[in-house]
Amino acid sequence: MSEDTLKPHDTEAMRQFSGKSSGVSLKDITKIFPTPEGRGETTAVNRISLDIADGELVTLLGPSGCGKTTTLRMISGFEYPTAGQIFIGGKDIAKVPPNKRGISMVFQSYALFPHMSIWENIAYGLKVQRLSRDEVLARTNRAVRLMQLDGMEKRFPNQLSGGQQQRVALARAIVIEPMVLLFDEPLSNLDAKLRVHMRDELRSLQKRLGITSLYVTHDQAEAMAISDRVVIMKDGDLMQTGSPKDIYEYPVSKFVANFIGTANFISGTYEGADNGVAVVSIGGKIFKVPNPGKVSVEKGKACCLAFRPESVKLSKDNEGIPGTVKRVTFFGSNVEYELDAAGTTLVIEIYNPQLYASYSEGEKVNAVLDIECVRVLPDV
Repeated sequence: MSEDTLKPHDTEAMRQFSGKSSGVSLKDITKIFPTPEGRGETTAVNRISLDIADGELVTLLGPSGCGKTTTLRMISGFEYPTAGQIFIGGKDIAKVPPNKRGISMVFQSYALFPHMSIWENIAYGLKVQRLSRDEVLARTNRAVRLMQLDGMEKRFPNQLSGGQQQRVALARAIVIEPMVLLFDEPLSNLDAKLRVHMRDELRSLQKRLGITSLYVTHDQAEAMAISDRVVIMKDGDLMQTGSPKDIYEYPVSKFVANFIGTANFISGTYEGADNGVAVVSIGGKIFKVPNPGKVSVEKGKACCLAFRPESVKLSKDNEGIPGTVKRVTFFGSNVEYELDAAGTTLVIEIYNPQLYASYSEGEKVNAVLDIECVRVLPDV
């Protein structure tokens, strides 16, 4: 078993770290920065409101520059909001210094002290709080056991692997028994396989400890795997909040649909609804969508059919949307096709491909939509 692999958790150590978390509420928080030239202002976060329940893990997801890290820094106290309120445990802490907020933060770079041993790194926050020697010793040793760092206490950070350094950073964060735990892309420095493993371990640890957590990442798969809820951000605005399943299946815009997972869009005209079934015209052909989603579109306006790559089948039968195979990529468990169809490029994934007919580049085929999985969105 790799040293980066955690065994089942020390239940006694786990018990002693649980039960101290608190909910978080953001009320219309805004952050405005002056431009570097001093000739104007840039709104990094624009009137965001968000409630995070006690023990919940919420992920802020979005492209670079969307405001997710700035939001995290305002909660941590590294930035003060230009306007709005931040509540932890019902108290407005927007102007409270970072060390008085009852939070811990795990950084992308781990931010371990290179000149301190692993034990000293973990104990540092407790010493800053001027706790008794016995309390520092007891709590640090519990954190060492919990993160299974036994035997590594006298090592230095440069003597550990990336996964082990991550566990030290987590131990240092939880040893002060915070009400809220913040994560700023904590897994981005790990290789792909270890990142997946540590992601699962981190989620398991957070659920067992029950610590309210806010997690920032730009990795869609990471956000979906680890979160109770996902918050999609763009240009400082909150675009959609919901469970990973809800956002994946019911996006409210093309941006959201395309940012969490992969999505296909075919432009058309919204012709109205018939007993809740959306009617969309595309190139003179009518599509009836029984479950169009949560977004209303005005009759006669441009819209699009949005659907996931796995919600399409390919067929030689005279049905569906005609197209030409542009690219074929075989991954073993699935085959990915790119199809020129309906004036756009569709991405189609066929799982367990040995059960289905295969197609070659340049071949004429029809894309048959699983219409129950199609959503209707404004074409903007």
